[in-house]
Amino acid sequence: MKRGDIVKVLGGIFFLGLLFGGAMLLWHYQGGINLSKISMNRIKKAPKNNKMVPVGVISNIGNSLVVLEMSIPCQGEGQCNDLKRKMSSIKSDFLIQVDSKDMDKWIKQRDYDSIKNKLLQIINHHAKDRVKNLYFHSFLPL
Repeated sequence: MKRGDIVKVLGGIFFLGLLFGGAMLLWHYQGGINLSKISMNRIKKAPKNNKMVPVGVISNIGNSLVVLEMSIPCQGEGQCNDLKRKMSSIKSDFLIQVDSKDMDKWIKQRDYDSIKNKLLQIINHHAKDRVKNLYFHSFLPL
């Protein structure tokens, strides 16, 4: 074989390896859902002057886990501090109050509004000032 032929064969093997690796990554992360990319509604942007409180929840559903990442817009510094102080109670109540069968149903039906409404209900139960909205960043069933 000529040197040029060997380079072509090695290049082809390298290209196939990249293709295979990309396919494996795509297969591995196929369950990840980026809500902003699949939303049928216009994505609402938080006002620039508001601060955001990050919320991350990991929930058990049968034999799998669901990772939710969200942000709560605050109307002022006092509301942000109040929500940050109460965040562990909010997360605990969410995990306790949401039945795994309901969560499993919501995920299968892609009913993100039910998840959002339940979390808002729990947040407003704890918060001193009413929270009107929250923003999903990612929703990843594992």
